[in-house]
Amino acid sequence: MSYSYTIRARPGFLSNEVALNPMNHNSWVEVRDGNQLIDLLPMTERHARRDELQPAPETFLAEEMRTPEGLIPIERIIPDFNLLTHINPFYQIVYGIVSDAGELTMDGIYESLVKSYMVLPDNKKNVYPVVKEIVRRMHQHAFLVYYEDRKRKAYYYMKAKKMLAEDVYLVQYKRGFDPIAYQIMDFIQGFSSVEYGRLEKYMLYQIGFLRNPQDLRDYLFNLMKGKLWGARVSADPNEGNIRIRKTWVEYLHPLEPWTFVSKKKQTPYDEMIPEV
Repeated sequence: MSYSYTIRARPGFLSNEVALNPMNHNSWVEVRDGNQLIDLLPMTERHARRDELQPAPETFLAEEMRTPEGLIPIERIIPDFNLLTHINPFYQIVYGIVSDAGELTMDGIYESLVKSYMVLPDNKKNVYPVVKEIVRRMHQHAFLVYYEDRKRKAYYYMKAKKMLAEDVYLVQYKRGFDPIAYQIMDFIQGFSSVEYGRLEKYMLYQIGFLRNPQDLRDYLFNLMKGKLWGARVSADPNEGNIRIRKTWVEYLHPLEPWTFVSKKKQTPYDEMIPEV
């Protein structure tokens, strides 16, 4: 069993301060098994010398990006190939894309999502409406604002309200895959076969990428068919990525990356975009 050991600042201290000089009065050691909190240990000299002791993830974020309450804004300097928990991953990626560019059109956001980050398949007919809906919801939540450039006849989107996370734990994602489906499949694969309730707890409460059970069921239904966003994501033409047996979900075939499935014939999508 492999535990993670993280330096956590005590109230009144900043992560950057204690990372450089962890002592009993300003920090403690947080012990976790994956996302599960195991123990909080006092910061002794012995613990401070642990080779596996790591600074908190927010240590690597810019100082001005944190608040006294410890809320962490989503910005482009979050390590690549990682996402914060409890925030819709598509929103995080779009926010980072727009933040990095300064301003971007809807077409620019689409191109970045399907060609640079490759978290959706490159198929305008099926996927462009999905991207528009993601951006619409982000504008509704005031994460993005836009203005009309009449000379260039286009709307440009910019970041607005800071996107804050109460939790700063990072989970991995890979370019080329739907980040929500990637986490679902990675979790199921770890057990080969897992009880639905355990998967629901992980996706809805531990990493919080989905907000309600219906969103999870929608994903599972489509993974059972081996199709996401109108594209085939199971290499086996006769089986999906998973099999559902009563209250159990069984792993069958890995996700195919969008770079592969985008070359295949795609059909109209029938997924719902998960709520934030």
